[in-house]
Amino acid sequence: MPFEFDDDVSEDSAVKIPSTIHLIPVGQWEHDLYGPIIINTSDIEEYKKNFDDKIRKGVFITAGHEDYLELPAVGWVQSVEVRGNGLWGSIEWNDLGKESLSDKQFKFFSPEMFSVYEDPESHKLYKNVLTGGALTKSPYFKELESI
Repeated sequence: MPFEFDDDVSEDSAVKIPSTIHLIPVGQWEHDLYGPIIINTSDIEEYKKNFDDKIRKGVFITAGHEDYLELPAVGWVQSVEVRGNGLWGSIEWNDLGKESLSDKQFKFFSPEMFSVYEDPESHKLYKNVLTGGALTKSPYFKELESI
């Protein structure tokens, strides 16, 4: 008896690409490299203020952390909001980002942020600045909701 396969993918099994994701959690952690990390509600409010004040020109999301590479963006943070469990962002995904998520290449988000950020042009210091983030397979902050 031959095998028959149904090539139709039901909408229920299709990956839904979220327009809003959890960017930064509230809590306390002991990081091996950075030491104690404490993020409280007032920090989250300051991350929002600095985002709204456009301290950074665009907050990107890449597929993996870029370190010193110039990885292409898979999405851009359009706006942020404070919720009880941290900072959430409205994301504009491009085709590469949608493909990375719908192919289930990545499931989590990892923020790139500074508790003290120096503007590279003015050298002015700011506290609590979200500079970007990455889709990842192994997030440090397990409190962040999966994408």
